[in-house]
Amino acid sequence: AEEVLGACDASKDGTVKEFSSTQYVCDNGSWRTLKKLELQLGPCYKGNIDEQKVLESSPYICNDTGGTWQRLDDVLGYCSYSIRGQLAELAGVQYVCKYSWQKLDSIELILGSCISTINGSHYNIFKVGDDYYHCVDDNWRIASYEYALNSIDKCNPEIYGKIEEYRGKQYFCSESNNWQEYSNLEQALGLCSPSVIEEVREYGGKTYGCTYGNSVTNHRIYYWRLEDARDAELGFCHGTGFTWKVYNG
Repeated sequence: AEEVLGACDASKDGTVKEFSSTQYVCDNGSWRTLKKLELQLGPCYKGNIDEQKVLESSPYICNDTGGTWQRLDDVLGYCSYSIRGQLAELAGVQYVCKYSWQKLDSIELILGSCISTINGSHYNIFKVGDDYYHCVDDNWRIASYEYALNSIDKCNPEIYGKIEEYRGKQYFCSESNNWQEYSNLEQALGLCSPSVIEEVREYGGKTYGCTYGNSVTNHRIYYWRLEDARDAELGFCHGTGFTWKVYNG
């Protein structure tokens, strides 16, 4: 094959060439024809041993025995629901059985595998570095400020107005017993709370009124809303979805 394909040396390892409708790979100093799975996944040779690829939803690994792509199920054992969360090691790499064998990511290597039915509620928060994580849909995800800050210091009447920082933003403990973003408006106008509902204050040449609504997690939040024309004429109308409308009797 060298006469047609050229020299196969270390610099050409993994190179694929075609001759007479047949594909060859330079592997360990000689040309060989690609095997059936290699035609779909690419060559498996000493330069990519232990590399993983997915074919038809099944993970494969380039095995160091014979340069062959093998299903991880065939190497590690079948990943079934009954062993979800089980760990296995191959060539120094750790895997976890979820719906298929998957490499442990950097957070899983610290916290362990994340299986929602095993690790429990997403209210269970774990700190890694400056971030907080919880187990959601079988993956460790960075917790929202509400979950993270309540794990640090649960918002309650004793700490109303307390300010904490999380992921580069500031938040305050609101009288709704929830952490809220401490925005420029709160910093300029003071905190909107039940005691100042309907109160209006000026900022940057505009008028804002204290009102309330619901957060994305369906908790009541108090915030400053920009006054509209009817508010200016009739008085600030507060409350979730409230606005002035024409009365028809």
